[in-house]
Amino acid sequence: MVCQFCWAVRQDMADASSESLSEYYDIVSKVFGCEAEGFRFYNKYALEKGFSVRKTYVEWDKSNQEICLRKLVCSREGFREAKYMNREDRKRRPRDVSRVGCKAKMVIAQDNESGHWYVKDFIEHNHPLAPKDLSCLLRSHRRISDEQKADIVEMKIAGIRKHQIMDIMEMQYGGYDKEEEYLAKKAEQERAEKTNSASDDIVDVTMEVDANKTNHCTKAKRKRGRPRKNLNPADSTKEQFSTNTIAKRVQSTNRRVSNPGRHQLSPYNYDLS
Repeated sequence: MVCQFCWAVRQDMADASSESLSEYYDIVSKVFGCEAEGFRFYNKYALEKGFSVRKTYVEWDKSNQEICLRKLVCSREGFREAKYMNREDRKRRPRDVSRVGCKAKMVIAQDNESGHWYVKDFIEHNHPLAPKDLSCLLRSHRRISDEQKADIVEMKIAGIRKHQIMDIMEMQYGGYDKEEEYLAKKAEQERAEKTNSASDDIVDVTMEVDANKTNHCTKAKRKRGRPRKNLNPADSTKEQFSTNTIAKRVQSTNRRVSNPGRHQLSPYNYDLS
């Protein structure tokens, strides 16, 4: 059984390697009439495989002032520069890092004699690719052709509404077949985020209330620890009729009498006018 399993695995690997080799030779043997045709081919290949295409390096023919070489790479090629990662004047949240140093590329060059474009170099990917039903959402595939633009303009002139134009284009060229499932997952994710944020707010408020209670209890304990004033009635009466208290009241009465106001009243509310 083990030998049969190992033989089956080796057979699958051999089939996969032979298929990839066949695909490689099929691509490197391609010939295009112009640079744009080569880009369309690689972009279509990327749509089937599940990645997005980006144009990078280019060489010019100085004698004719025309492009003679173009390098097409995967959108995850290279790495994000450090100056964009560590910006101090950042105002928005940075986007998620998508580049992983992928080496996938297709280099096309122009033959000087025939003028045709051929595949000079081709390298596959080093990372998992997007599912086939989601690859249409990648950047280089979110485009419409000139023929589609012309159809949209004609339908708009004919008075067809925008949502009807979208329905017609979807029927003719296809659309995202899992839109409802995607929207349901997105809504569920947003609800989960709101629930988490609400629970965090509740925790913060609870902690703040607990802290206020603790501070209040601490202040109350401090007040209880202070020595109270003597509340003996005899002492308070003695203080009320002491010599200093009577002298202060007499001085206050003399000031009011010497400086009569609009309503001249004695300390005992008798009219002195």
